Amino acid sequence: MSRRPTRDTQNTTPGAGDFPNVTPNVQDLHNTSDIRFVMVEVGKMTTAVENLKEKVDKLDANDTKIQNGIALIKGGLFVAAVFFGFLGWVFSSQINSLRDTLLSMPNITQQQQPAQPDK
Repeated sequence: MSRRPTRDTQNTTPGAGDFPNVTPNVQDLHNTSDIRFVMVEVGKMTTAVENLKEKVDKLDANDTKIQNGIALIKGGLFVAAVFFGFLGWVFSSQINSLRDTLLSMPNITQQQQPAQPDK
């Protein structure tokens, strides 16, 4: 086994004269970490969500109008079916006699055309 070199137990903290005497280059590397940026983005998202809510409400209103129109059409068809069923029941005897009359009529045949003389 090899031996490790011994450590210096002296204080290794740099002193005041050990740092370079230059102006640090301060630049904003991460704009997203700035709280102002975050607040602006949250405001934009809030506005977008409010606009989305308004659009969904408009679509719900249109959907309700369409559903009401469909319900009216279904109701009208039901009322018409009941009305025509009632009329058919009331006039069933007249309809049956008319049908029997039409079926009992003799077939109309073509009248015989006169034969044309041979030339």
